[in-house]
Amino acid sequence: MSTPRRFVLIAVFAAVIALPVVTLPIFTGPVMAQENGDEDDEIILPTDDPDIDPDEAPESESDADHPAPEYRDEGNYLLVCLDDETEFNERNAELDYNQAFRNQELYGQCQEDGFSEPHEALDAASDGDRIMILPGRYTLPDPLLIEGLNDIQLEGMGSAAHHIILDARFGLEEGLVVTDSSGTYLANLTVQNSLHTGVRFVNTDTFTLDRVHARYNGAVGLEFRDVSDGKVTACLANGNPFAGVHATGTTSSEGQDWGLEVHGCEINDNLVGFSATGKGEVLLRDNFLHRNSTGLLARSTAPDDHRLHAEGNLIGENNSDFYQYLGADECSQALEERPWHDKVLCPVDSVPVGVGVLIAGSNHNTITGNRLWGHHDAAAMLWWHPHMLFSEFSPRGQSETSHHNAFVDNEMGRRADGMRVPNTRDFWWDGQGSDNCFQNGSRHPIPSALPGCSDLVGPDRLLGDPIRLAKLMHCSTSDPAGGTLAGGCDWFTASGSERIEFRVAVAFVALVLVLTGAGWIASVRTNRPPAAGSMMFASLAVVGGAILMLLASWSERADYEALSLGLIAGGWAMSGLAWQRAGRYAIGAMTVILAAVMGFDALDRGVWMLPWIPVSPTWVWLLLFPLWAVMIVVAMWTRPRADRREEEEAPLPLPHEHNRFDW
Repeated sequence: MSTPRRFVLIAVFAAVIALPVVTLPIFTGPVMAQENGDEDDEIILPTDDPDIDPDEAPESESDADHPAPEYRDEGNYLLVCLDDETEFNERNAELDYNQAFRNQELYGQCQEDGFSEPHEALDAASDGDRIMILPGRYTLPDPLLIEGLNDIQLEGMGSAAHHIILDARFGLEEGLVVTDSSGTYLANLTVQNSLHTGVRFVNTDTFTLDRVHARYNGAVGLEFRDVSDGKVTACLANGNPFAGVHATGTTSSEGQDWGLEVHGCEINDNLVGFSATGKGEVLLRDNFLHRNSTGLLARSTAPDDHRLHAEGNLIGENNSDFYQYLGADECSQALEERPWHDKVLCPVDSVPVGVGVLIAGSNHNTITGNRLWGHHDAAAMLWWHPHMLFSEFSPRGQSETSHHNAFVDNEMGRRADGMRVPNTRDFWWDGQGSDNCFQNGSRHPIPSALPGCSDLVGPDRLLGDPIRLAKLMHCSTSDPAGGTLAGGCDWFTASGSERIEFRVAVAFVALVLVLTGAGWIASVRTNRPPAAGSMMFASLAVVGGAILMLLASWSERADYEALSLGLIAGGWAMSGLAWQRAGRYAIGAMTVILAAVMGFDALDRGVWMLPWIPVSPTWVWLLLFPLWAVMIVVAMWTRPRADRREEEEAPLPLPHEHNRFDW
């Protein structure tokens, strides 16, 4: 069998295998989020599911001997209260009877030997003291600073966190800072209106933060930086232009599993709900992340420095588009003048809208046993974080991120109360990295073929899909803080024909049709033109694949994209054979080779992601495509050598005698 025919058989076989990819309707529109109530109203969780009830959730292995401090109801204490007794009585009346009665007694003590400002009590505190703040709104002249003190317990004496408000009034970078301390217990209060961060723990170990509410800060609600053995429970974080909760540099001490444990929190109406960057060991369990732009973000640019385990969380309808306010009057106002209570945020970072979990260049993350529903873009995204965009270029560094991430046993598209609220797609992956795996049965994933967590061998790619990589690099150039967003990026507002992927698809389809047509014209202009039937079937396959590619790009259906490549590959295989028979051996052979590689690409995208290859087959045929295009153009203006030789060797016609009767 000749070599060209072997290539044809391979290409046709790959195209046929790609055909079963089509399974579901062309396009399912995004599910619209339900109306959200006012943020001060009681939030009713879509709950009563015993599988993820926080009270029944399994404890971490280290909970039994976790060094984080426990609540103390005895020991020396300092009192903080308002000078205005009338205001205190009004606020205290909102509490339940027992707490209000106790506070009345404490208020009398506070008037005698207490403090009117929280920072005065901190200045007078010693190791092991309890600082009890009675209900009221306290304006902070300086950040509350717990520095170098050990075993301090700072607690609000209300029935809920909003009964004790520490207000920075946008005059301070941070509202409350805990640094170089150990054994801190912070509980039951609200910190708001800081220029950057509401509550900040830095260089601190063995601490507990319980029932703390951080809202309406310039960037971050709760921040944990370079901390160890911390526990955060029942927190609230909302209305922060970057993250409700942000953690970086969290490490565990010997015998402990996690540097930071966060559970039972509600995080909503932020740009990012929970953000983990850089070095860290974080357990995120039994939290409710909703109405953010992105629910959970794990982002890193360095290898083997991050480990996040998210389990039993409710992650739903994170579709808030705060980018619409950039350039509007609201974002041109000073921080203190913005309508924070109307859920108006001015983003300070760029993340996609409509994503539940985003892992960007981070390693060793496990997302398991969570519920993810109602996301307009994707329930979960995983992509490469190329160093050349964010630090000095290092050839080794380009392959150090996005490995060993697993998405297992999550309930997709269904709330805890059983209501079906599907995601537009369950997974989006750029295709880069090794030992990444996804659960089976996902809805409209990109790519259509994902490596399963039970597979014996999976892909190990140095580079992901080129179009998805180009999109990431383009969208990452956005600077929301500077008021600029990358055009054509569906992270923000682009849709349909505005999307960069669709524009690329239109350009590619136009090139495919023009160059394929030019190849047929070049073949027809030979002494042995191909048969009309071969041209018809090949052209139908190419045109059908081109139309399907446009439809796939418009509807963001990766399965149809794989099928379109298979059809184009089959059409090119038939075309290449016909062109060879017509004497166009060079373009015919190159077309068959291109078809074979594209056929394997269709298989890789739609049926089984091929292991043992360092890059996607897309990169190979994209590199061959320009050479093929040049060969087609040259063939248009030249005749085959065999045709020229036949004309040169053909005998001249013999002259014949003129016959006047021969008309």
